[in-house]
Amino acid sequence: MRKVLSFSLFLMLGLVASQLLPGALGTAYPGFKATADTLLYICLGFIMINVGREFEIDKSRWRSYTAEMQNRPIPERKTFR
Repeated sequence: MRKVLSFSLFLMLGLVASQLLPGALGTAYPGFKATADTLLYICLGFIMINVGREFEIDKSRWRSYTAEMQNRPIPERKTFR
């Protein structure tokens, strides 16, 4: 429960900071945003690599994975007008 509360707090602080920083930094904001975006993508890449490293597939049953994909119903496309 403590993790959920701390993550929620961090999300709210990030939301507040994202609204206040452009005005507070003024002309220095584009440089800050470029640096923050770079760090963001590095962190996301790190997370995705670690998720991929933990993913395991049973290679002796690979045919069952293809059968699951072939028997999956195709969702209908919704058109908006």
